[in-house]
Amino acid sequence: MSWSRGRGFRPTSTQRLKTVPIGVINKSNEVILKGMLIIMKKTPLLNCELSYVVAQMGHFDTLAIGDAGLPIPRDVPRIDLAVTKGVPELMPVLKAVLSELNVQKATLAVEMQDSSPALFDALNKLIRAEGAEIELIPHEEFKARTNSSVAVVRTGEMQSYANIILESGVVF
Repeated sequence: MSWSRGRGFRPTSTQRLKTVPIGVINKSNEVILKGMLIIMKKTPLLNCELSYVVAQMGHFDTLAIGDAGLPIPRDVPRIDLAVTKGVPELMPVLKAVLSELNVQKATLAVEMQDSSPALFDALNKLIRAEGAEIELIPHEEFKARTNSSVAVVRTGEMQSYANIILESGVVF
């Protein structure tokens, strides 16, 4: 497996043998529209690049998941999931990531409390259910912290300040 900026995840020839090519209908009658789906995967997170980044994370590494407007630093790998306004939303992407990543702390912009209160409450509930600490910081500081993330995931989310930084924990 390899990861390179701009080209993304590249499966090895062995992995390619275990994938479904573009445009095929699988046994569950699901059409695979884009890319390759690794069919031996059991968890909800199907995006190859995102799954690879999560698997490579160490203790205290951070992963940012942002709305469509979050600026992404040039030197940080971008995983762009945005298709159109609102697709995908932040919550389904976050839930898929949490299915594979142990999170010890989540960071949110304090401005989200006032600008997107329903989303803030939903994120707060989800992160606390994971047993993680929540840190609130000003949005300008949030944007600066994305510089040290292992990657930034861009969603199609359109709510203001709908961004989160996840700090990886350990499973033992």
